[in-house]
Amino acid sequence: MNMKPVIIMGHLIIPSGTEQIYPRTYEGNMRIRSVIVPESVKTIGVRAFANCKNLTSITLCEGIETIESNAFTGCTKLKSIQLPASIKQITGWAFYDSGLQKPVLSADGRILVCCPQAAAGTEYSVPKSVREIEMQAFVELHNLQRVILPEGLQVIRERAFIACGFESVSLPKSIKHIEAGAFYDCEKLKDVTGLQKSDPVEYADEFWRIQGKRLTMPCGTDQPQIRHWDESEFQSIARRCAEADASAMYQMKEYFYHKSLQYPDVIFYARAANFWLYRAYQYGNQEAKMFLAKWVDAHPGQRLRTVRLSNSLGGTLQGYLLNAMGFLDFEEEREYTLHCVDKEGLVLVDSYESEDGPDEDGYGSEIYYDWWFVDDCLNFIPGAPILHSYSSNDMRSKSAEQKLSDIHEQTVKLRKRKIVE
Repeated sequence: MNMKPVIIMGHLIIPSGTEQIYPRTYEGNMRIRSVIVPESVKTIGVRAFANCKNLTSITLCEGIETIESNAFTGCTKLKSIQLPASIKQITGWAFYDSGLQKPVLSADGRILVCCPQAAAGTEYSVPKSVREIEMQAFVELHNLQRVILPEGLQVIRERAFIACGFESVSLPKSIKHIEAGAFYDCEKLKDVTGLQKSDPVEYADEFWRIQGKRLTMPCGTDQPQIRHWDESEFQSIARRCAEADASAMYQMKEYFYHKSLQYPDVIFYARAANFWLYRAYQYGNQEAKMFLAKWVDAHPGQRLRTVRLSNSLGGTLQGYLLNAMGFLDFEEEREYTLHCVDKEGLVLVDSYESEDGPDEDGYGSEIYYDWWFVDDCLNFIPGAPILHSYSSNDMRSKSAEQKLSDIHEQTVKLRKRKIVE
């Protein structure tokens, strides 16, 4: 006989043998004051107990493995919780906006899962036992002015700190890995000691990476007022840039810098110069490295504004603007979306091809794109295959994923053959 959960005098009884508390099962239930989650339960689902405003006590028995996102969000009377050793995963925001007064740690004390404002105050020392700070452990602690990280701490997960108020942080020597965006939206953060980067540009890159940003900041821009990409000098430099020539990239930076002096009211030129400055640095040009190091020293806490194409080659631009930047293979009238360079040195590109009109009810319209890969200098690769006329919805299908994987593999081979030749 299967028993059902029952609430008796505010106590929720979950029958032994229950394996999962499904998402939103008890969300907003004001009758629940206490609950014991039996050892048979393996997963507490998304928002399972969210906004149970009168929940004051919960016991998690040994055996529970996963607590999903926002499971206890809004449980404002829940003051503390003890995690069993069986817990393997707690996804984001599990205790967001709850009434916790004490930090939540793993059973062995090695993982800090959540530190509420009530426990952190204005200065908080992470316990010496902690080896890992979990994702979203410190959320919107605007009053937290100082956090002390212990020697022995090894990992800080993505968005471990979100919108916290401290201006500086000192990393212990024991740190092995800080995930991208670990200090997400910590707008007051100006200094991170212990990054172990002697080069000022490397430090700046790392400083912005752990905040989920980049040293370069793609921005909207105006249009160049002359067709400089028709000039033979520009085309010559662009062709060398297309061959991954770092000195040519620095020369391209100089070209745009001089254009910015000629046309000071056109912001495109200054931002294009910044784009090529950083790209030259990426490809190992020493002049660019020295120039950028001086800029970083002179502009602490600032980011380098570039054109809308990121230095990881992601962005959506008209073909003429790509031509104007020095990427000459693109048709001026088409709009292109570039999806960043991958580990094989290829960039997925899509461009509008056609569209269906809506049916008689006004629904069913679909936009179709061509999809293909270019190399990391945005050169079209001769003979590279193309997926013709696929919508974004089509691309989510298993067959399209396989076709995209196949043309990626073919393009990798063609590129390697081109390099050998």
